[in-house]
Amino acid sequence: MKKITLFLTCTCISLLYVSAQTVGSFQKTINFNSNNHSLEYYVPNDYDNNESYPLIIALHGCGGDAISFRNNLIEISDSLNAIILCPDFMGNQISGTNGQIIPNSIDTTIIDLGYNIDTTSVFLTGFSCNGQETFKHGLNAIYPFAGIIPFNSWVPSITNDYNYDSKVPTCICSGDQDPSYPNNVTLFNNLTANEAIVKLNTLIGVNHVWSYNNRTEELLECFDWIKSLDQTAATIFDQKNKNNIFSIFPNPTYDKLSVTNSQEKEVEIGIYNLEGKTVFKETTSKKDISINTSEYSNGTYFIKIGTNQENSWTDKFIIQK
Repeated sequence: MKKITLFLTCTCISLLYVSAQTVGSFQKTINFNSNNHSLEYYVPNDYDNNESYPLIIALHGCGGDAISFRNNLIEISDSLNAIILCPDFMGNQISGTNGQIIPNSIDTTIIDLGYNIDTTSVFLTGFSCNGQETFKHGLNAIYPFAGIIPFNSWVPSITNDYNYDSKVPTCICSGDQDPSYPNNVTLFNNLTANEAIVKLNTLIGVNHVWSYNNRTEELLECFDWIKSLDQTAATIFDQKNKNNIFSIFPNPTYDKLSVTNSQEKEVEIGIYNLEGKTVFKETTSKKDISINTSEYSNGTYFIKIGTNQENSWTDKFIIQK
């Protein structure tokens, strides 16, 4: 009887957990800094918890709201088969330490709600004042984003709190009629001068607006560009680490990457940057390998492990100092 009761209890818990996998548009309330904030979600209707999904965090502009912002991104979700998450900050700018609501929201999505998120495909975008915060939080690596897309960012002046040394792929969408366009161009030039991974997507004839006819196409152009950076490096790989043959930690790291090889046979390890350039290569039969990454620049890297007789496996990691 105890075994049956335990089985039924576990089954009920499991069913409750699965039932929480809501699809479509819905809301989740979290407490942040002693205030309740709603997280507005859109999850593709064909969501399958056995598959991992990209996550797009979208920050509404000042005076805006998360519900309408989310609704305007449903077409992006359907195109990319991605989950949309819009934290509501009561129409205000998400500046300074308030930016912690972003990683808190990601944790809520993965841990509390149990969605299967591809943590190597988490993106940040934002409009107007929170386009500016997309720059700041993204470049300062408040989370290891796969890429950031500041959209018509309101940048009244160039301050010293932009991390120009960041290697987070950044696609700047800015209308050439927007009053902040010259400062967006200055940010692009400063990032370029520091060898950042950056693209300027000038929106011809567009003023300081969020809604206009070609917005979805312009955003998709940025997502395609960020995705192409991964594909440049990924062409040297065969497949991902589906069978958990190896593990890497910590991720993000800054001075050392530890690799565990469960095969306990000779393998070749290669590390590559986003452009596909080899930055490390070694053949070893050790089970536990330590790689010195202290001389590597901040950014995203791929690691490939393989043998001469079997397939290769890959993973992605972040270096953030």
